[in-house]
Amino acid sequence: MRPSQERAAFIKRADDKIFPVTVSIDDKGNVKITDVMKPGETPTLWKLVFGDNPPKTAEDKLEFLQDDPDIHKLQEDSQELMCRGCSRTLMFDYPRRINVASWLRHKVLCKVVQKQYEAQYLEGAHHRIKQEEDDMPLIRAPVAPPKISLRPPTRRTLEEQRRKEILEKDELVSCVERDRVRCKPCGRWIGGTIGDYSLVNWRFHRKARHENADIKFQQVARIVAGAKKASSSTSARPSSFQHKPMPPRVRSSQERVKAIPVPTRQRKRRRVETDEEWNNEFEMPPAKIVKQEENEGPGWLEKVASGFGQLWSVFVDSE
Repeated sequence: MRPSQERAAFIKRADDKIFPVTVSIDDKGNVKITDVMKPGETPTLWKLVFGDNPPKTAEDKLEFLQDDPDIHKLQEDSQELMCRGCSRTLMFDYPRRINVASWLRHKVLCKVVQKQYEAQYLEGAHHRIKQEEDDMPLIRAPVAPPKISLRPPTRRTLEEQRRKEILEKDELVSCVERDRVRCKPCGRWIGGTIGDYSLVNWRFHRKARHENADIKFQQVARIVAGAKKASSSTSARPSSFQHKPMPPRVRSSQERVKAIPVPTRQRKRRRVETDEEWNNEFEMPPAKIVKQEENEGPGWLEKVASGFGQLWSVFVDSE
């Protein structure tokens, strides 16, 4: 016995609404709904299709089958019907009994009908989403600014920049474009080769047509530069020029002139023997002269000698 297989299916309700479910099919073809709509409740295919108003009488069941667009042919007398999708004929189980449950189970198993239901469901879902978007107020989320990623220049980019700088600095080029340059002397446009700012054709034209142009341009540039320099120097110089003397030269310490000693006359002092001569020679102040005059007198040397004699006698007597 094979285990039951679960798969997704689409069921069309009595009000023509289609919704997806998950079903399990056993080896006998019995269909069981595995989706649980409410806790503790196992839905059936009959309840999902008809809800709370199932057909009870034979007339109600026959009316439901006659209104079903998936039935191609319904023969009540022979108790059979034909599926529009797979053209299969289904027989009723019991005579004079319309078995609606068998037809509902066949629609779940029929691949053609399931594909049609899936397409209708997706189309309806698309319309529902679009309608909901139209009904919803327009609320736009803030758009983040685009992220700018600065990539390092490649080798090719650096080469193009270098060639462009060479062409722009060339004095013979009047206009530089990505695929051509214009010659200033002859006014021709020189096209480039493979790559942007190519130098091959321009260098060939420059050498062939204007080989001596560099020398002429240099001479003209020198003349123009000299004229500008002369005009700027004459305009900057004042009309009344005043000569300023140079500052005196400051000699270093090594260059200092040595001082020459000047000879001076020295006064020779004569020999002084007496006090009077001494006073006259050195011009003593009057006070000292008066003091010396007091000490002078007849016999003052004898007084000194007598004093020394008395001291000597005292010294001898003491011994």
